[in-house]
Order: sequence, then C-alpha cells, then structure tokens
Amino acid sequence: RERERDDTENTLLSTPRGYRTGDPKCRTADTALLKLFLPLYVFDGHHPIMRAILSLLVGLWLCVDCGLASSSASSSASSAATSEEGTSANLHLKLSEEAEAAAIEVNSYINSRCPSDDIFLGTMQQPHITLYLTEFLPNNVTCDASGSTSSVCADLGVIAPSLEAPPSLCEDDPVVLGALEVSGCYAMWEVVNSPCLQAMSDRVVNATYQLAVPNQTVPDWVEDLPEPTKSEKEALIKSFGSPNVFTQFAPHVTVGYDCSACVADALAGYTPPAVAPFVPTVLGMGTVGDYGTVVLGEDFADFPLGTAVELEMVPR
Repeated sequence: RERERDDTENTLLSTPRGYRTGDPKCRTADTALLKLFLPLYVFDGHHPIMRAILSLLVGLWLCVDCGLASSSASSSASSAATSEEGTSANLHLKLSEEAEAAAIEVNSYINSRCPSDDIFLGTMQQPHITLYLTEFLPNNVTCDASGSTSSVCADLGVIAPSLEAPPSLCEDDPVVLGALEVSGCYAMWEVVNSPCLQAMSDRVVNATYQLAVPNQTVPDWVEDLPEPTKSEKEALIKSFGSPNVFTQFAPHVTVGYDCSACVADALAGYTPPAVAPFVPTVLGMGTVGDYGTVVLGEDFADFPLGTAVELEMVPR
C-alpha cells in the first residue's frame, strides 16, 4: 500500500493535472492538498463512495483555489502588460538660454523654501514647454540614424524643418512667459498661448498620435474636473493619448511639485526674473520622469527647427 501511495503521488504531482497553473500559490496548494488526501485515497479510498467523495473534494479545491489563483495571476499579468506596453515620451520645446536660467532660478527659490518640492531643474530635470506627452508603442520610439519610416523620430524629422512655417507666425508672436501659478501640486510658469505654439502642438500631435498606445487610461485627476472640461479631456485621451492637446493645450513650464501649501505661500508676492520673448529653435523628444517632467540629458533625440534636419543622437 505504501508503494502504491508513492506511485500515485508521483504520478499526480508530475503531470500537468497536478499543477493547473504556473502560479506558485497554486502549485503549493496543489502539493499540500494532494499529499493530504493521497493517504486516505490509497488506504481508505478503495470503496467507490469514499473514492468519489475524495475525488470530488480534490477537484473542487483545484478548481476553486487554483482557479482563483490562476485568475488573479492572469489579471496581474494583464495589468502589468498594459502598464508596460508603452514608452512615454515628452515632445517638447527647449527654452532660450535666458528663459532656462530663469526657470532654474525660480525652481531653486522654491527648493530653498519648500524641502518637500520634488522638482530640481538643471540637475535632474530639463525646463521645457510640452507640446505632446503620451505613451508610444515601444517599437515606435527607437531613434537611429537610419531614419525608420515608422517611428516618432522619423515623423518629427519630417515636420521639424517646417514646424515654424510660415516663419513670420513665430517671429511676430514669440514665446512669452507670464505669471507663476499653482495648480494642485504643480507650480507652473504660465506660457502665453499663441498661434505659433498652438500650431506647433497641433502639428506634432497630428504627425505622431497614430504611433501612440491606443485606449490609454484616463488619469484620476481628469475624473475630478468639472464639465465640459472633463468630457473634452476624456475624448482627447481616447483619440490622441493625451488630455492636454488641441482645445485643451495650455503651455507652461513646470517649476515645482509639492502637494503641501508651501509652494503657494512661497510664491505669494514673489516676482520671477524678467525674460525676453523668444522664438523656439529646438524640438526635443524627451525621456519622461516623475510628474511628467523631462529627464535632464536623456533625450531620445533633438531636432533643430526651421532648418535642414540632421538627427542629433543624445547618449542615454
């Protein structure tokens, strides 16, 4: 009988039926249960009714416990695949040297008064104006000198030479930095929207949104917005993968991130450095950091605007 039990146990535990999934929890449960019931099954289970009862109990355990474990594992794997299937990229404009230095100065001022601020411009993040921030399918963010015909880099390379066209559009209406404001956890230096900036954002989105991950998740903060803004942003996310494009485009430079009241208090009465209006000259495809920032020195590529484009590779 002992040999019969060992043979039965080895047979069950070495077959796929013994382990319904590759999930460790299910495997452990199967092993423990089978070893618990096998002695009864072998020694006392020769009676047809007892054998049927024990078989039913084992079957129910495997179906319920392992089924749930398998379902949970499959759900987790599916969620992980969804969250990891895209690569975020921030398609943005570089600031003029004067504007960049001023943004860093404002951020340093906030850092000095708010220890919990999580933005560190000039050392960890790059000051910028976002035109389009979304998740792209991984194969679409590869930037190489061969100029793949199905990548974000290739599409940006095509439109960058004419992105400021007609030139007078931006020369007559350059980028102007406005007031500092706090919105939720963000401290932002408002950028006055202009026909130039709106046209740039629109063209960048139209040229690349087909390469984005479809049906992206609506962020929690959008759900809390009033109508009709909420519905407009939800529709934009569904179609273009971003809530802040086209009619919802609101250019700005992020200069701080702190969910306490510290930033608002620090900026009350503070006057930022004066910055001369400027015409953007570089379009960047940046690596996305925390809070939608652009990681300093880790651009996928940069594109000169209004000139013949040569893809500038930036080591990562």
